[in-house]
Amino acid sequence: MILLESLPLSGVVSIYYDLNGTPYIYIDSYTKKDGTVVKGYYRSLPDKNKLNNWSSKGNINPFTGTKGYE
Repeated sequence: MILLESLPLSGVVSIYYDLNGTPYIYIDSYTKKDGTVVKGYYRSLPDKNKLNNWSSKGNINPFTGTKGYE
């Protein structure tokens, strides 16, 4: 991944792009109201584009290996 820009958004540290230009974001660790700690993670950019959404059928999350299901 290549860091091309950093945005001061709540819970989002940076936007990354892979070599194909697909955007990804990193979500910082946070604590839920019930005290559960959620570790930081990468996710596809929430842009409603099914072609670059890791949860879409036919796609695979490159960080977890999980297959898309939607």
